[in-house]
Amino acid sequence: MTRIVFESILLCKITPYLPEKKEVVMPAVAVSDLERLPAVLNMKQVQDFLGLSKPKVYELAHTRGFPVVRFGRLIRVPRDAFLRWLEAQSGGQEA
Repeated sequence: MTRIVFESILLCKITPYLPEKKEVVMPAVAVSDLERLPAVLNMKQVQDFLGLSKPKVYELAHTRGFPVVRFGRLIRVPRDAFLRWLEAQSGGQEA
């Protein structure tokens, strides 16, 4: 009982200082935008395109089946293979 009261008091005191949750809106990608992607993407471009965090993109790059090309420590993603992989992940579903 005292734990619940303590948690309630604590929550009331820190709630005004918590940042507001902001809704993330991903912009729609037009076909012309896809054509403007470089032939080989770096991980930052993949991150921006997918709207994922940097660690998540590197985790994805180490996932079996994700199309990457390695040049020493550099990781690059061929655009056409990436788009085919992305289409396969969606199962061909349209939003």
